[in-house]
Amino acid sequence: MNELWQNCLNFANSQRKLLLAGFMLFDAYLGLANRAGLVAWTGLFDGDLIWMLQSVEMMLGGLLLIHNVFSFVRGKWGVFSFIFSFVLLAILVFTTLELLLSSLGTSGTINFNLSAVGLSGFYWAAAYLSVAAGLALTYKVQRFGNFAQAEMMLVGSYVAITLMWSDRFFPISDAPKDDVLNWNLLIWAGVGAFVITGITGLVIDKVVYRRFRKKSASPQVMMIASLGIAMILRALLYMRFSAGTFRFVPDRDWRLATSKFSVSTERLQLYIGDRTGLPLMEWAENVSAYAFAYTKLILVVGVLGAVLLLLVLLHRTLLGRRMRAVADNPELAASTGIDVERVHSTSAFLSAGISGLGGALLAGVLPINPELGLSLLLPAFAVIVLGTIGSIPGVFIGALIVGLVRAVSEPFLIGIGNAIERPTMSGYAEVMPFIFLIGVLLLMPRGIGDAMARRHIDRMRRRNTLDNTEGGNGVSDNHRSVGKYLPELRFIAIWSTNIRDVYESIFDRVGKFISNAGLRLKETLKIISLASEFLGFGPTFLTWVRTRRPSNVVVFQRETARGSWMAFFVMFAILIIVASLLPSAS
Repeated sequence: MNELWQNCLNFANSQRKLLLAGFMLFDAYLGLANRAGLVAWTGLFDGDLIWMLQSVEMMLGGLLLIHNVFSFVRGKWGVFSFIFSFVLLAILVFTTLELLLSSLGTSGTINFNLSAVGLSGFYWAAAYLSVAAGLALTYKVQRFGNFAQAEMMLVGSYVAITLMWSDRFFPISDAPKDDVLNWNLLIWAGVGAFVITGITGLVIDKVVYRRFRKKSASPQVMMIASLGIAMILRALLYMRFSAGTFRFVPDRDWRLATSKFSVSTERLQLYIGDRTGLPLMEWAENVSAYAFAYTKLILVVGVLGAVLLLLVLLHRTLLGRRMRAVADNPELAASTGIDVERVHSTSAFLSAGISGLGGALLAGVLPINPELGLSLLLPAFAVIVLGTIGSIPGVFIGALIVGLVRAVSEPFLIGIGNAIERPTMSGYAEVMPFIFLIGVLLLMPRGIGDAMARRHIDRMRRRNTLDNTEGGNGVSDNHRSVGKYLPELRFIAIWSTNIRDVYESIFDRVGKFISNAGLRLKETLKIISLASEFLGFGPTFLTWVRTRRPSNVVVFQRETARGSWMAFFVMFAILIIVASLLPSAS
């Protein structure tokens, strides 16, 4: 017995995992197919709990097997293994359900409307990206998770609703139906939400997060501070707009049943379980076209377009290169002349503005209340974890995958729920992205963005190796082609440096002018005071104030050991503004 135990210990870790995965799959198969296995033999469980545990056992065993098999795959086969792992996950799920329903003596029919699944996937991806894009950008540049990002989205939603209630746009929103879509309010709401929410994020960054950065606070501290900001913003929204739900209506024609476009589609029917004379799958006949609302289309186009523009900004502009430099190494970026604090402010404005734009467009689809942000924050975190935190391309792909999973899970759960007599099972569609996230992270612990980055690095290494091999002197054709444009690049660099010098000199001159004006004013007041005393006019007003000022006057400093007076006055002013905007305040 001891010899057997020593042999088991001598197995490699991967071999033990493979052995455990095989045992779990075999035991779960015995349980689901023959109502046997360890779960049934222990006698500790009865009823539906037996097949539930056996299904979970088969899923875990399959995930462990897939993880061990693809952990050995490297290099050019990494992308293939990444794609093929999703196929294996789908096969594992359907095999488990096939065994389960067959053992229960029932069958289920799952109807996949292809156009509905695809367009709904884009819709959910855009909804999640409204929060996830700002989260990823903030983490990329400032290295902390901003829990207030969902509330920034809500600020954009309420900006759109407030514009709808304004005297200028309310006649447009409340106009009778005329079968003509009015775009004025929608465009102004999108632009206004982007700008106002961006400014709100910029002010919060300057007032709160900048002080933490100056004190070298850890990312965990800033994340907790963002949670406090989120609670404050949510409370302010409750105070101003109450807990009621509101919907943004750019024009009554946007809400018509005819404000949709139809897409031809096909419906795939899957038969799982006890099939008698039925195929595994077939295409349904006489399928009507799928209608997709214009408001959802605007949300998809607006949010996905904003994220694509953000990608262009990060990878094709000077500002984007500065942001990526600060994200990689802030100290090194500062030593090269990059204003790190300005980059942080820009990222705060962009992340809040994109969320505000998404919130304004989402308000035309979903009813808005102060709790909506929390329901989208958790799936947004799932998106950025799946796509690798801080990777904008990875988050974009992760949002598309999570949105597709969310869209597929609804018809899937409806069919399975009807088969096992649980029709309310479709309510678990919101949980499916998280279950999918757990499965994917077991296969790729660092997410999609890390896999994309490693693939890009390997490809660049192979290209450099090939260029060095073929180039003879180690200079590739790409470097030779760049060399032709060195004079133009040098001119652009000198031109941008001169512009920056002029910009800085203007601000220096303005600052010196203000300081000199203050000194001259102070000297003038002193001369007036001395002249009045010399001419015998008696004590002047300044002398009178100086002699009657108490010697023990309290000196108010901007920063004290007990806190900041500036922060106090700012928060006090905000409370006064909020109180004045309340409907009950006169």
